Amino acid sequence: MHDSPVPTSVTFTLTPTDMLEYNRTVISRVPSFQARVLIRRAAVPIGVLILSRGFNIEWLASVGIALLAAAVWIPVTYWSFAFRVKRVSRSSPGLMEQQTISIEPEHIRQTTSIADSTIQWSKVVDVVTTRSQVLFFLDRRHAFIVPLSAFSYRSQGVAFADLARKWWARAIGLMMSESGNHG
Repeated sequence: MHDSPVPTSVTFTLTPTDMLEYNRTVISRVPSFQARVLIRRAAVPIGVLILSRGFNIEWLASVGIALLAAAVWIPVTYWSFAFRVKRVSRSSPGLMEQQTISIEPEHIRQTTSIADSTIQWSKVVDVVTTRSQVLFFLDRRHAFIVPLSAFSYRSQGVAFADLARKWWARAIGLMMSESGNHG
């Protein structure tokens, strides 16, 4: 492990791959998104199975045709998803430009060429570390994204996330204890 001070600020530019990873994380966290993805991927193979049975094709052949449809359709849905994420990412002002995320005991701050946002830790609903990102969720679907690749060493990114999680937990703990005192 590389011993260095814990960074409290990092500057980076998001890539389409970062956005794809973020969207996959959001989908895994939101059950209604999971259901839509499952339905989208299953609809065509199931429809092909039903149609082939409707044309009186033998059961085994119908299953084979449906599996073939799935083998083609599922990769198409992955490609389509990646294409849409990249298109939307490119069309969002400032998103794919250089930005800086800074953490302080009271808040998180995002600075881009078009905006400077400060969010109190008590407004953050979760701090998540994935295999390639630190995510500061503002609700179930929206987050500040920090790629771990933005740090010189992965250990610095993990330390950054741990420090953020500590400050966030402190803010949430204070908020919960304050609301408990008013009860």
